[in-house]
Amino acid sequence: MQTPLARWLTVILAAIYAVLGSLEVILRVDDPDPDYGAMAFLGGTLLGGAVILLVGLFAPLPTRFRVPVILVGLVAGLVATLWTVVVPILAIAIVVLTVRGDGSDRVPTPD
Repeated sequence: MQTPLARWLTVILAAIYAVLGSLEVILRVDDPDPDYGAMAFLGGTLLGGAVILLVGLFAPLPTRFRVPVILVGLVAGLVATLWTVVVPILAIAIVVLTVRGDGSDRVPTPD
């Protein structure tokens, strides 16, 4: 289970992926000679990553599938944003916080 901070960062990153993917498609369509391959790849990976992140957060999935789905969404969007600095760092922070979790699913050990 994710910490509240990891959940908020995941929502923010999904919004960033969605905005960047939408801008990628909108701005490339207006070009005189649009590059549909780049538009499909960059826009598709960003928008797809945003959708996968939101599915991992809000869909009624079994607990064991939430973290892998979120990680797939992070990597999908990360592919298109490797040229930036902030977004991959945010994605890596979410990976660490998601994998670490809040400890609610751990079995208590005797001291």
